[in-house]
Amino acid sequence: MRPITPEAEKAVLFVNGRGRERLRTKDFNVFVFYGVRLRLAEFFAAYIDLMLDHERSVSEAALASAAKQFLQERRAVRMAQLMKADGAEEIVFVFAGFPCWGVIDQRAEGRLLADHPRVLEAQPSHRARLWAVLERAFEDLGLGFIGQPEETVVQGMFSDPVYAVEDAAEKEDANHKSPSFAALLLKKRFE
Repeated sequence: MRPITPEAEKAVLFVNGRGRERLRTKDFNVFVFYGVRLRLAEFFAAYIDLMLDHERSVSEAALASAAKQFLQERRAVRMAQLMKADGAEEIVFVFAGFPCWGVIDQRAEGRLLADHPRVLEAQPSHRARLWAVLERAFEDLGLGFIGQPEETVVQGMFSDPVYAVEDAAEKEDANHKSPSFAALLLKKRFE
């Protein structure tokens, strides 16, 4: 990996610890993709909405196929596959969490509840089913995956607002989380 902007050059120097201007996949034991716009809230919302519709159902095979297709459409997943093919030993994706509840009006046009109001009814069993299918899809690609801890989820499929970044409401930032949230996720795998 070779940075092509001054900002990227600074980032590469910051993360590699040895002053290297370029990174090779074999330079590290593990690569962690955190906050890479997987857009899993979109995946969850659509399928939770479907699971909550008592007149319809979705099979495990259909969910598996949907998860596989969804991941293939993510640029970061395609990049991770290239890195794996180039010799990266281990790559782990860490989901940066559902939007934080109560920070912005999720019922406003274009927001999550405007299109999928029933996600507020989602139960742990719905989320567990989707986490499992996503974990298998990542595993099939030779990639690791850390989903959102159940104890951080409120209101169907939102993150507890205690994990919102500082001044989230003023910034209208429901997506970014606090360092304590990142630590909780990373402990699941790296402690």
